[in-house]
Amino acid sequence: MTTIILLIDDSVHKFFGLVEVLTKGNPNVRVFSSLKEEEVLQVLRENSVDIIIMEPVLPVSFLKPRKIRVRKPENGEVGLILVESIMKKLGRVVKKPKIIFNTQLSPERLVQTGFKKVEGSYLPKPATNFQLVQMMESKLQIASSGVN
Repeated sequence: MTTIILLIDDSVHKFFGLVEVLTKGNPNVRVFSSLKEEEVLQVLRENSVDIIIMEPVLPVSFLKPRKIRVRKPENGEVGLILVESIMKKLGRVVKKPKIIFNTQLSPERLVQTGFKKVEGSYLPKPATNFQLVQMMESKLQIASSGVN
């Protein structure tokens, strides 16, 4: 069974060590990476994505085509994006992906910053590739055993 991972990021190079470890010698792992909303939607439509790794605060370029008003967090980064809004655009998704947030913000802080209740695992940032790999391996085991 193939595990499909989507990195919502402008390039895989930030996660290169992670991607290399996960895909090396494991043909059952496919990794997609994009920061363009259309591409993210396309990947989600065409594949049964198991895991999404993303930062909850994304740059304004991701939000531009959406014509939505966004609040500016104090840290200067523009806009917040919820995976839920992408899911809504897709309509019914066969399987809800597990989400890993790579962030410096705690779940409580995220809620203060404008997120509603956010489900997902939180990884302190900057996380090492080793931490990411450890977390991903446990998620992959969960995904491959079929337990949600």
